[in-house]
Amino acid sequence: MRYFSLILGSAMAGASMKLFLFPFNIPSGGAAGVSVLLFNLFGVPNGTGLFLLNAALLLLGYRIHGFQFVLRTLLTVSLMSLTIDLLPIGPPLRVEWLSASVGALCFGISMSIILYSGSTTGGMDILAKLIERKWGTRFGTNLFAINSAILLAAGALIGWHVTLFGISVQLLSNMMVNLFYKSNASVRVVLNKKEAYR
Repeated sequence: MRYFSLILGSAMAGASMKLFLFPFNIPSGGAAGVSVLLFNLFGVPNGTGLFLLNAALLLLGYRIHGFQFVLRTLLTVSLMSLTIDLLPIGPPLRVEWLSASVGALCFGISMSIILYSGSTTGGMDILAKLIERKWGTRFGTNLFAINSAILLAAGALIGWHVTLFGISVQLLSNMMVNLFYKSNASVRVVLNKKEAYR
């Protein structure tokens, strides 16, 4: 069941980005956003910056959550990338704000499914999960704060129009994560308590 959820969530996340966000070049935060900043500030190639950041964050994830967590995250990232590559190009919605809204809602729900399966989409998700574990703050709130900071820095360097869309997408998708992921966590706690009393 866990791996079925992981596959479903990964495919849905990839489709959300490819069909609704990428056609309008709506930026994401995370490690990809940091790699854009590194390129603009220091000339570090995007691929190199993205690889180094993800490698460092996966190492951190391994030390805190163990090998299975890293394995599931690698599987999630691979399935998302495969979905993005296989889906045809072309936006199903031709209105930018509507496409961004639908993409954000779908991505937030898919992120909740991925988290429910014990995985992440890599990048800053790992850092947000670490903050949640250490200080007890909500995962979605942590991720929104991290990505908003990255997007604001990108806006100062690159331009504000799509960056504001990016922040709006982050806000909406992370609201979905806080709603659905916390609800699922509450359900799991209740079920575990019932099992303990049997």
